[in-house]
Amino acid sequence: MIILTEARMTDALEFLTDSDEKLAQLLSDVERAEWKAKLTKQMVFVHLTGTVADREANASVAPETQAAFEEYFKAVAAYNALRNKRATESILIECWRSVNSSRKFGGIH
Repeated sequence: MIILTEARMTDALEFLTDSDEKLAQLLSDVERAEWKAKLTKQMVFVHLTGTVADREANASVAPETQAAFEEYFKAVAAYNALRNKRATESILIECWRSVNSSRKFGGIH
């Protein structure tokens, strides 16, 4: 159970403030990794022979393509983890505000 204190709310605010640039960097990492993964697949594709369908399939399962997409998925996971943590901290702040408002008007002691 989370205890809603002013100190905990302050920590949440500090976390949100301190993680703004990190979240932006992680989003940039996601976009960069996606671009690299697609480029890797295309580079494999152009060096293969056969029908377009065969080349597409073989490019998709090529080790270098798989490795590039694995990096992309890791970047997505890191971005989502921080985004979710920020959402949780925002909810905590809203809860603290609600409880504090209720206290102010005599609803909670």
